[in-house]
Amino acid sequence: MTMCNLKKCAAKTVTYRAMNSVYGFAVAYAVSGKVSVAAAVAGAEVAYKMFAYFGHEWVWSKVSP
Repeated sequence: MTMCNLKKCAAKTVTYRAMNSVYGFAVAYAVSGKVSVAAAVAGAEVAYKMFAYFGHEWVWSKVSP
């Protein structure tokens, strides 16, 4: 297992977040039927989940096998 360097972790975070924002938007739209609600949900997810994922990856990269 390799260590996650800052650049790689940041790139992985952004691509993961983009993919999951699309999923979040789709689910919120399916449930609410409103684009405005779906966009608000997807936007809120970006605000906190990207940082949570980055922190999670960074901590795990420091754990010795």
